[in-house]
Amino acid sequence: LDKTMASIPQQKLDQLRQKYNSEFRYEPGLSFEAAVELIALVLLVFAVVLFLIGMRIRKVAREVRDSKENLRLAFDSIADAVIVTDLVGKVIRINPVAAQLTGWNTQQALGQAVSEVFDIVDPATMKEIAGPLTVVKDAQGETGELMAALISHNGRRYYISYSASGVKQNNSEIC
Repeated sequence: LDKTMASIPQQKLDQLRQKYNSEFRYEPGLSFEAAVELIALVLLVFAVVLFLIGMRIRKVAREVRDSKENLRLAFDSIADAVIVTDLVGKVIRINPVAAQLTGWNTQQALGQAVSEVFDIVDPATMKEIAGPLTVVKDAQGETGELMAALISHNGRRYYISYSASGVKQNNSEIC
């Protein structure tokens, strides 16, 4: 602070001191130099608070990143085929088992309609049947175990049992 004060030309410093003493001096006995030191202290405290907030933000971001990674590892480790869609039925996640059965790799499947990726037919007639999204909406949230033939992207046929479930919001709305 002394170096900073010394670097200001004396004439400018005198002008600032005079302006401070005539316009901004609210507390008796607080000199210009004391006011400058007080402002410097406030700025230092502000900088420390910003630093601490930044550290907290970085910690929370790291925790979120770790949590996402743990969720991804758990999802990818599920032994059953799992496909997650958005509200309109577009694939937003597919685990490795589902990718293998459907014949779609993860990147190809993302954004596709679930009916494209999860192509199922009646096992007895080989006619198209309602997909899981339709069944969940009709069942108001959850299906029991259903039977179907899954036609993979590469044409292989698998006889499967499957179930589907909607995600419930806090107010119990299916989405």
